[in-house]
Amino acid sequence: MRKYLLTILGVVSICCLISVPAVASSKKHGEKSSKSRAATEYTTRATAFTPAYATMVYNESPSWIPATTINVPFDSIQTAKNITLDTTTTPNTFTLPKGVYSLNFQFVVKTEVFTSVFATAAYLKFTKMYLDLDNGASEVVLDWALGHDGSQTMMNANSTWASVCGSKIFAVGVDNTVVKFVIERETPKSGTANIKFSSNLDFYSVVPENNAIRLNLHKIDSCT
Repeated sequence: MRKYLLTILGVVSICCLISVPAVASSKKHGEKSSKSRAATEYTTRATAFTPAYATMVYNESPSWIPATTINVPFDSIQTAKNITLDTTTTPNTFTLPKGVYSLNFQFVVKTEVFTSVFATAAYLKFTKMYLDLDNGASEVVLDWALGHDGSQTMMNANSTWASVCGSKIFAVGVDNTVVKFVIERETPKSGTANIKFSSNLDFYSVVPENNAIRLNLHKIDSCT
């Protein structure tokens, strides 16, 4: 009987010794699998995000602009990745891949010579600024502010000007979305409403090293 009990205890001990490494191996395998899944998910998220950014500029309006709704012009694109600017087929439009973007812009505008200093506010009264997505399919209204109104400080009342800056975070739902930057102005009751985009203001003795219009775009999310 004693010999029988010793035999059973020996078998149990061997089983315990075998099971301990098996449990440890299973635990390590589970940890490795979890780490592997996490690494795969991180890699998937990283590869899903395609970077996109650009700076678009415009140097000088060649002529006065009479319109009260203006498709804001650009003549070159700088430091761009996965964003294109069209200056020929559909002028002043840029194409964006799907994603969420941070946008910042600034421009300087001045009015044509006029006769009444009291009419200056009407000439520079912007009522709306927005992005036109895919030729009117949708609009993204922009936040903006008048940084400086030259009509209040210029020595020459016949040459008023203003600087405008703004920003927005917005989403584009599909790739190859065609975008236009549009501004609207209030129509004056009398006189001319002609304006031009220009960084070469009358009080400068030399042409400044600046752009009349500058727009920065930076993709910040994949929008998946």
